Amino acid sequence: MCKVRLFDGFPTSQGTSPPVALALLTSLSTGSHAHRNPRMQPQATIAVDMDITPAVSLSTNLGVMHAADDARRFVQAYGGASLGFALGGSWSGFAEVFTWWPASAGGSNQAVVDAGIQLLLGDDVILDGRLARTTGDGSPSTSGGIGVSFRW
Repeated sequence: MCKVRLFDGFPTSQGTSPPVALALLTSLSTGSHAHRNPRMQPQATIAVDMDITPAVSLSTNLGVMHAADDARRFVQAYGGASLGFALGGSWSGFAEVFTWWPASAGGSNQAVVDAGIQLLLGDDVILDGRLARTTGDGSPSTSGGIGVSFRW
């Protein structure tokens, strides 16, 4: 992935305008044959992040991908927004919405709405849990997950 800062933001009468970045990336054909796509899937994303208050932030993105579904190529657009908020101490929360147009070759659109909590352990480790609802392109489903993230 290559992320390029396009705009740093500048002071305004209401504070500072949000920074804007462009992310360019592609998938690689790695992993077992049953769980990988044999084609690279290049994509470009514009990302905007802003602090609404000292305890609330909003991140948005909009992008396009040259996707591959089995042997078929198609253009997929996507976008989303994530609201992050401090809960106190080392705890924070988030609520997100993300959508793909279309979700698969010849398929319909798909959207995911999720929310979760995070616990910061030191400066470089975060534990998180989430609950999500997916609609569109197939049957609606509910999922959840837990994870750990490390900053190197």
